[in-house]
Amino acid sequence: MREGRSDLLADMDLNDWVKRIDLASPITERAVVVVGRHGSLPTTAWGSGVFIGDRLIMTARHVVQDYWDFYNNPNVKMDQPGKKMADFEMFFVQAPGNSAKPALWAARKISPCPYSDLALVSVVPVDELAKAQLPLRSLRLNILPPVKGEKIAGVGYPSTSVVAKTPDQVEFKLNPSISEGTVTKVFPEKRDSSELSFPTYEIEAHFVGGMSGGPIFNEAGELCGLISSGYDEAPIEYGAVLWPMVGIRIDHPIPEADMEPPYTIIELARSGVMDVRGWEYVHANAEPYVDSDGTRKIRLRNPQ
Repeated sequence: MREGRSDLLADMDLNDWVKRIDLASPITERAVVVVGRHGSLPTTAWGSGVFIGDRLIMTARHVVQDYWDFYNNPNVKMDQPGKKMADFEMFFVQAPGNSAKPALWAARKISPCPYSDLALVSVVPVDELAKAQLPLRSLRLNILPPVKGEKIAGVGYPSTSVVAKTPDQVEFKLNPSISEGTVTKVFPEKRDSSELSFPTYEIEAHFVGGMSGGPIFNEAGELCGLISSGYDEAPIEYGAVLWPMVGIRIDHPIPEADMEPPYTIIELARSGVMDVRGWEYVHANAEPYVDSDGTRKIRLRNPQ
């Protein structure tokens, strides 16, 4: 989600902010490209995501929403209550290890967060490279908001091109990239009532279009947010805080869990299946409230 495109962008040297990552980097095992396709319509790649566990991906809700609005039946709204079937396909392209060929995963079930720009996606392997992978261990999450002055790094796939060789075969030209920055402001409830109406934080960094939904890591190497929005004319970006997604019920098989799905991130953290820093605080302090515009939301009492 980009805001305020300006000719000033031409005067910026993006190489000062955005650096390319080698495809053999360990981070490309986690960070993925989000791809949408519907029959004979063009295959498009305009977002990123991250594996937080085995066959479980997190991305930005607005990335999923963009695909839904572009491909799907306009009479079926993604935010309608209850389960619904999409009539398009969503895939995730992963560049694991030193392989020159990316692995391909297909979305099985999508669980968008109603309170923030977050979505969880259960995936299944499509090609042999994905099927042959060993299970990914859960990524360590820090779901509490960062603090002002904290150093972070955002990772994603800007400018990914898709070349159709045949109707059933496409080629992806991947551009894994990283941008480092500093947290400058924290908004415990929301920045505004329209674009960023959820817990978020401002970053002095520059994220390029296509990096939306990609992971944000802190200096401890913990996943502490997702790339959500920003301004093209200045190095001002925004990350979505992770804690609002802890109540999403995940219909996703996790062999280590001693319970049947669906389950929440907090339930998985309590049982030790996922390494989630801050879940106890969120469990004790999250509360629902009604915003001034009548929207039902959640917030933390006594935000840290």
